[in-house]
Amino acid sequence: MALPGCPSPPCDDRRVSIAEGSAAGADQTEGQPMSGRTLILVAVFMALALMLALPVRSWLSQRTELESLSVDIDKASFRVQELQREQELWRSDLHVAAQARIRLNMVSPGEAGLIVLDTQEEDVVTPTVDVPTTWWGHLWQSVESSTGRPAQVAESASSDASG
Repeated sequence: MALPGCPSPPCDDRRVSIAEGSAAGADQTEGQPMSGRTLILVAVFMALALMLALPVRSWLSQRTELESLSVDIDKASFRVQELQREQELWRSDLHVAAQARIRLNMVSPGEAGLIVLDTQEEDVVTPTVDVPTTWWGHLWQSVESSTGRPAQVAESASSDASG
């Protein structure tokens, strides 16, 4: 049976064999290793993944950096607002005068300045004890303290004997 556009009968056979081959080919690829086309397709996908890995990583790190910078900007803007409030305070003459009284002990003309000294503190004289710096000084001090006598360590004499 020849088709009108086909010069010879094998045209019909090819169409049937291609259609049958594609249905049979799907059954055959389940147990067989990958074909060349599949390997090329997998290689292309792997290459795309490798090419996109660096830009995606850079994008993620830049997003993290942007978030940290936005937090820094928020902190800086809050600090600027605080400094502007403090600047407004210092523009007031009353605030400047109050700070001069507190910090510099200044008084206005006609006022008498008075500085109160705390007399409640007791002058406690602590006895100075020579603290030994060598191991034998520590040893002798422990011997002296165990006998109940005050420790008198001559560090200079013992250091001269060693050197």
